[in-house]
Amino acid sequence: MKTKNLMIYPNICFIMAIVVCDLVFMFGNVDPYIIKTLTSALFVLMGAFNLALALYFFKGKESLKCICLFVGLVFAFVGDVLLIDHFMYGAIFFAVGHICFLIYFILLQGVSWQDGLLFVLISVFALLLIFLYKGFKFKGDQALVIAYAVVISLMLAKALGNLVTKPTTLNLVLFVGAFLFFFSDLMLMFDLYTNISPVFDYLCLATYYPGETLLALSPLLINFKDTPLKSAKVNDENGQPKADKKITEQPTVKEEEKPEKQEKVKEIEKPKQQGTSKTRKTAKKTSSKSKK
Repeated sequence: MKTKNLMIYPNICFIMAIVVCDLVFMFGNVDPYIIKTLTSALFVLMGAFNLALALYFFKGKESLKCICLFVGLVFAFVGDVLLIDHFMYGAIFFAVGHICFLIYFILLQGVSWQDGLLFVLISVFALLLIFLYKGFKFKGDQALVIAYAVVISLMLAKALGNLVTKPTTLNLVLFVGAFLFFFSDLMLMFDLYTNISPVFDYLCLATYYPGETLLALSPLLINFKDTPLKSAKVNDENGQPKADKKITEQPTVKEEEKPEKQEKVKEIEKPKQQGTSKTRKTAKKTSSKSKK
């Protein structure tokens, strides 16, 4: 119970602090260097805390894979800080962070043909949006945006591929986190390269930090990566869980043994009955002789 509380309550505090800082960043008049650095540092600290718990309590090879995830969170943190004044360097650090997330997803589940198909679909959608939408004004950043779109599409496709091939709680959390990250970058692209509405800036911040938070939370679920989303238990007509097969098989064995035992008892009783019938016959003969 103490171990469970140690895992849950600090994460709740991290989540609440990230939400508060994110809201202040969106609606408050605070220096972006201070509030953005603080908010991004919180999800890095959350990832470090959960990584330490996973390595200490679980001590398995699966927990070691989370190191790659943590490195990705650190690159995202540096990218956040650089993005304020040095967009190109910030985008490069974010791209490296996505590659770390991608490696983490591959270490969890390998590579499948579904991953390639999903990557083609997602990247084609992103590239068509970049090339066909006339409202973008990239100002010489188009090559950088295209390269970044390919990298983040690959990361999202792998997260979705893991969920499709193996629908577990861990894969669901990772996919939602990766999707929110992808969506926030999409909103950032509209905010930076179009003059449509400032709402894209709010949508970017409202989805980016929750996505990072879910990714930072995932080390706690690493040892439950094989836990399915739906329970395998089946209920009977009354809504009660059915008994285990081993328990239900035992009466059937006894019921099969009963006829065999009854046949053996009958075989044993037959000679007894025959013996008693013979004694009755001899008794009748002696009684008839005595009468004579």
